[in-house]
Amino acid sequence: MDRPGLLSLPTEVLCLIFDSIISLSDLYSVTLTCRRFLEVIRKSNNFWKLKLKVSDTLQRMSSVCYPVGEVPLEIMDKLVIGPIPEMVDDILREKIFHKELNENLTIKFYARKMLQHVRARSLEKKLSEWMSSDFQPFLEGAILISQYGQMMEEEDLTNLKSKVEKNLEHIINQVNAELIIDKSDVNHKEKEILACIRQVMFVKMGFQKQILENDSSLHNFYIDKVLERRTGNLLMLAIIYKEVAKRLGIAAIEFVFSNTDDGRLLHLRWSENEDEFICLTLAGGDLNSPGNPANVYVVVPVQQVFRWICNKLIECSQKQDREHDRKIDRKLGSDYAMRFLYVLRSRNLIHFRRLACAIFPSAGTALKYAKTVRTCHPLCGINVEEAIHFLQSIEAFVRSNPHRSSFLDDCLRGQIKAGNFVKNQDVNRRSPSTKFAVGLVVIYTSMFTGGKVVGVIDSRLDSCFHHVLLEGGDSDLLPEYDLELHPQGMVVNHPLIGLHFERFNGRRYIPNAELKALFPDDDAYASSLVG
Repeated sequence: MDRPGLLSLPTEVLCLIFDSIISLSDLYSVTLTCRRFLEVIRKSNNFWKLKLKVSDTLQRMSSVCYPVGEVPLEIMDKLVIGPIPEMVDDILREKIFHKELNENLTIKFYARKMLQHVRARSLEKKLSEWMSSDFQPFLEGAILISQYGQMMEEEDLTNLKSKVEKNLEHIINQVNAELIIDKSDVNHKEKEILACIRQVMFVKMGFQKQILENDSSLHNFYIDKVLERRTGNLLMLAIIYKEVAKRLGIAAIEFVFSNTDDGRLLHLRWSENEDEFICLTLAGGDLNSPGNPANVYVVVPVQQVFRWICNKLIECSQKQDREHDRKIDRKLGSDYAMRFLYVLRSRNLIHFRRLACAIFPSAGTALKYAKTVRTCHPLCGINVEEAIHFLQSIEAFVRSNPHRSSFLDDCLRGQIKAGNFVKNQDVNRRSPSTKFAVGLVVIYTSMFTGGKVVGVIDSRLDSCFHHVLLEGGDSDLLPEYDLELHPQGMVVNHPLIGLHFERFNGRRYIPNAELKALFPDDDAYASSLVG
C-alpha cells in the first residue's frame, strides 16, 4: 500500500507547515509545486500576506511622501514592531536587489528607505542587548558594528558573518599547519601558539595596520573587510588576534594600555603571566615581535574598546566629508553662487553618531547627534521625525536638556522649511523658451574649472535654471547655458533617482506620477527630443 503523501494532509496541517517557512525563495518554490499548495499559501500563509502588505505599502509611498521622500514613522514602525524583522528584510531585499524587466525605480527607492529602517532598528536593539549583557564577546560586537556600517551595501547581512567565520577558520588552519609544540609544558605550549599566530598573521599572511595614519576608509574598522584586505586599524587586528587565540584554547588575553613618553599605548596581554605582552599597540611598537612595557598598565574594558571604535568611525566620516568637498571643489569650482549643499554630506557622520547614541546613550552623544541632524541637508536621507523620536527615548538627554522640546521642534521646522525651498510643489508649466525638460540626461560644464559631469534634470526654478541630480550623489541648481543634452543618454548613479523617476528607457528617465503632476508638459517635450 502506498503511504499517504503531503497532498493528503488536511489544509490546517499544511498551513502550519507553510507558516514555518520564512524564506521567500523557498515559499515561492512551494507555490510552483501544485495548485493546491499555491491556494493554501495565498489564503493562509502569514509570510505571503506580509509580502502583499509590504508591496501594497510601497505602491502608495510616493503619493504619501513626495517631494521630500521621507516615509512616515508610523508606517515604518508597523513593519518593525509587528512582524519578524527577518521576514520583512527578505521581502524588501527582493524588491531592491532582484532585477526585473521594467523595474520601478520609485518602488525600489522606498524599499531601500524601509529596509534601512528595519535593519537599523534591529541592529541597534542587538547592539544595546550586547552592551548590557554580562558576557560581551569582542567578535560579536565587531560583527554587529560592521553590519551596522554596511547595512545598505550588503544584500544579506548574514553573509557578512559567514565570511568572517570562513576567514578566521583559514587563519586557524594555517596556524595549526605551522605548529610544533612540546605538549608536556602547557605554559610553553601557549607561548608557542601565540608566537605562531603572530608569525602566520603578520608575516606569512601579510596582515598589517593601515599604511597611512590619516587613511579615512571606513573599511579599516569593518572586521569582514579587514580580514579580506588583511589591512586595518590596530584595534581590529587585535580583535582578530584575540579571537584566533581564543579558538586555539587561549582565552586569557585582555586589552591593556599604558602611558609612555610616546603617548598612550594599547597592548594585548596574556593574563596568565603579567609580564607577557603581545605588542599590538595603538601607536608605535612592532607588530611582529613581543614587547615588555615597563609602565603600569590598566585593563581596558570591552565598552571602552568599542567606544574607541565608534569615535574612530566618526573621525573617518568627518575626514571623508572634507575630502569629498575638496574633490568636488577642484572639479566644479567652490564659488558657484547657486550651489546647493551636497545631498550626501554628513550621511556617514549622522549614521555613526546615532550608533554612538544607541550603544552609549548619554546626554553628550545625543546632543552631538541632534546637532548633526539639525544642520544636515533636508535631502540627505535622514528621517527627522524618526530622529526626534529616537532622541526623546534617551533618558539622559531628556533630563539634561531643559530646552529639548523647542530645540527638537526647531530641528523639524528647519528641515521642513529647507525642504520647501529646495522643492517648489506648485505646478510648473513649461515656457516655449525653455531648452530642457525633467528626465533629460545632460552634461554640466563648470565655467570655473571646465570640469564636466553628467546628471539628470529633476526640477527647475524657472525657464533659465534647472535642478540637476549629478553623477556620484551631488545635486545643483544650474543655469541652462552651462548644460548640454547628452548625445546618447546614460544611467546616472544618484540615491534620489527613484524619488522622481520610475525607470530609464535607454535615453532618458521617465518621471513618476508625482513629478509628472508638477511638470505636466515636460514628458511629452522630452519624448519629442530623444524618444
